[in-house]
Amino acid sequence: GLGFYIKALYGLAFKPPSLHDLYYFRRDAFYGDPGLKPELSTTGELQLGYRYEQVFDLRLSGYHLLIQDLIGYRQRSAGDPLDQQDAFPSSQVPSPSADFNQKANSGQIRSTGAELEMRVSHGPFTLAADATLRRATKQSGVGGKWVELDYSSSFVAGASLGYDVLPDVSLHLAGRYFGARSVPSRGYSSPGAP
Repeated sequence: GLGFYIKALYGLAFKPPSLHDLYYFRRDAFYGDPGLKPELSTTGELQLGYRYEQVFDLRLSGYHLLIQDLIGYRQRSAGDPLDQQDAFPSSQVPSPSADFNQKANSGQIRSTGAELEMRVSHGPFTLAADATLRRATKQSGVGGKWVELDYSSSFVAGASLGYDVLPDVSLHLAGRYFGARSVPSRGYSSPGAP
């Protein structure tokens, strides 16, 4: 058939803290926090498309994702009290001279973007291509500054060419391009490790 179509999606989700997030500990190094809140995510997407029989398909999508109350380790200085200290054996609380890490709800992530996808089929051949532009940012703490999310490219594109050798067998040649992304330098030591 011949036709345009439109699709809208909205979603809410949550991820509760794991037992590790809540109660894990290694003295003077890492601690969970039984007071953690679940991570919450909200997603919205709008897609416009055009399809002509089984020959041509074109889609343009826009989306927005927000994840709140991210769970991660927060570095604590020597002498800081342990949050929810009563949940841990008194013999395992941090030494007054030790830096340590403790799980915390530490910020939020938002990602906004657009994606264009195309697929063309002719006989045994299929050509598919896609490109995505997005902006992914992270906010640490309440009221903190929004910064670009590490390891996330703002531009991604790809293409593939397929050939149907038999009804249930096909060959594909594909490639993918990832734009520049920040990769932070990391030290080789952390509290509790040499």
